[in-house]
Amino acid sequence: MNDPPDDIPRGGSLDRPILVPEDGRRTRSPARGHRNDHYTRQRDDHRRVPPANRQLPPRATTSTAASASPGPLPPGWPHGAAERLAAHYNPQLGGVPDLLSTPPPGGPARSVIHSTPPPPDRSPTAPGGAVPQPGRERLTPEVLNRMERDNVIDRRLPGVAVFYEQDLTLPEKQELRSLVEQAIRDMNPPNTPQEHRYFAATANDWKKFIEQVFDRWGSHMDAIEEPILDKPKLRETHTEVGTLVCDAPFTNAQKKKGTTMQQRERRAGAPVFVHLTLDYPEESVEFTWKDSTGTQVSNNIVRISPDLDKTTVRAKAMSHHDSRERERVSSHNLQVAVACAQRSIKVWAREGSEALYPLDRRPRFEQCLLAEHIGQNAYCTWEATRELIRRTQERVDRYGPMGFNA
Repeated sequence: MNDPPDDIPRGGSLDRPILVPEDGRRTRSPARGHRNDHYTRQRDDHRRVPPANRQLPPRATTSTAASASPGPLPPGWPHGAAERLAAHYNPQLGGVPDLLSTPPPGGPARSVIHSTPPPPDRSPTAPGGAVPQPGRERLTPEVLNRMERDNVIDRRLPGVAVFYEQDLTLPEKQELRSLVEQAIRDMNPPNTPQEHRYFAATANDWKKFIEQVFDRWGSHMDAIEEPILDKPKLRETHTEVGTLVCDAPFTNAQKKKGTTMQQRERRAGAPVFVHLTLDYPEESVEFTWKDSTGTQVSNNIVRISPDLDKTTVRAKAMSHHDSRERERVSSHNLQVAVACAQRSIKVWAREGSEALYPLDRRPRFEQCLLAEHIGQNAYCTWEATRELIRRTQERVDRYGPMGFNA
């Protein structure tokens, strides 16, 4: 093995690096101002090329600490000396060796050149062996163990308060994982077959859940109250699809009050919305025209937007309703799971980690009532949507003009 050049530890200047010509003689490049020097010009040309377009030398796929590294550097060596030393010992190496990795006594040398990244972790939970996106893998016990194995404690004495998620043990986090899994699984609409359920807990759901559990909270505080699912707001069930072509007639309530001037929301040019009502027992969806206050208007005085027709209006209303419903129910179920988790953590902190109590009374989670699942045993397809619209139109034609006219 060649000895390291004497001037590397003492050089310390990145402006005048050590250059090794082909003849093997070590020389020092002249000052930066001498542009006619071959080595200086080559160095400056290389610096002007964008990093993405630089032609790098071929990189080695494997190397050992014994052949690529002289060992740990003494403290105080200049920045960049490690790279220059590696190039001196083996100029063909394109990667930077791990100078702190040394082979164990009497054992094989360790690979220290990381020229290629390790193969991707193909999660067995991904369909078809595909690599799931980060955070989108299924929240299984194995995935949670991999995520939290370095973020837990081994044991906790009774009476020790829990302030952070790092104060929990791995079995306790597995109990909380089952709670998150149930909260997401129960969002599936009624009568949905097991093979068509697409609400499943992921790693992102776990991160969001555990952050909310310990959001300015500790086991010395009271757990939050379980929330009550609010009714859908007007904007969650109404989709804007057109405008009024003329002033809407007075309602019966307005006539009784003796109203002589129509409200601004019911005048010509005011926006018109489609309201969607689900009827799961009858397996039907009802569409009605309404103004911005939620009062029904006749479809005869409605001008649909030019880019829409009656079929796309129904499809747009269904898509808008379902997306809002998923957000509303998922937020509610997450808060219910957080309340249950905080009650359980208070018990675990009082009794200690050795006595792992089950979760404090399993809560009741809400289901999503989705328009795309009415009368269907599979998730939404365009053919299923058209069939649902056709059956809804037949119902409207039979029972009266409560929705669209034929």
